[in-house]
Amino acid sequence: MRSDPAYRLELHEHLLFYSRITCMVTIFLTLGGMGLDRAFYPAFVTEFAWARVAASAFVGLVLTSYAYPWGRRNLRALTYLWLCVPQAMICWMIFRTDGEQSIYFVGLTFALSGVAFFLPLSVAEALAFGGVTLIGYGLACALRSGGIQDISAWLGGSTIVLFYGVICVVIAIYSDKWRWLSFQLKSEVQSKNDELLATNRALAEIKGQLIQREKMASLGTLSAGLRHEVNSRVEVSL
Repeated sequence: MRSDPAYRLELHEHLLFYSRITCMVTIFLTLGGMGLDRAFYPAFVTEFAWARVAASAFVGLVLTSYAYPWGRRNLRALTYLWLCVPQAMICWMIFRTDGEQSIYFVGLTFALSGVAFFLPLSVAEALAFGGVTLIGYGLACALRSGGIQDISAWLGGSTIVLFYGVICVVIAIYSDKWRWLSFQLKSEVQSKNDELLATNRALAEIKGQLIQREKMASLGTLSAGLRHEVNSRVEVSL
């Protein structure tokens, strides 16, 4: 069962390893996105820079917490909390710029695909993350002054985000199955190795016993021979 403590521990270590990596990648991409701000929305460079620094600082704090027992105990909750921070930042940028026409919606799809490939999401978590992203995009476009002005563009962007959400769920389904099968195979191999080691130990014990018996038999034969020799010499002397 997937509730196997050993499997859950392995999953926890897997999440810890890849959450650390994705934290670092997210910080790099978030801060590196200042180049996009300057290229597409120069009027928002300073405003967006502060948002990027704040989001990166939050992710950095979560990354630091993984080095301590509290962070490790709350690993899963912290991971999916910090994942929502860059998504919220991107949705806010969409809201502040061109809504459904904003280039920033691409960032939402990058996050969905990256999370799906690197983090061990359950199907429920993948559905939730994809759903929150899609809702965030819709609200970012709808709550702007004037609301959604280009329905076709909004439907197109929403469809792309939805497609990536579906991909995220599909990857979560098959990744979960692959991880479980891999764990079962590894457990089976370990079990066979343990059986082989036990058999080798038993054979070694049997071999030791046989050698000991052979030694005792040799000593017995030698003793009998010496006794016979001594008796023969005594009889001759008499």
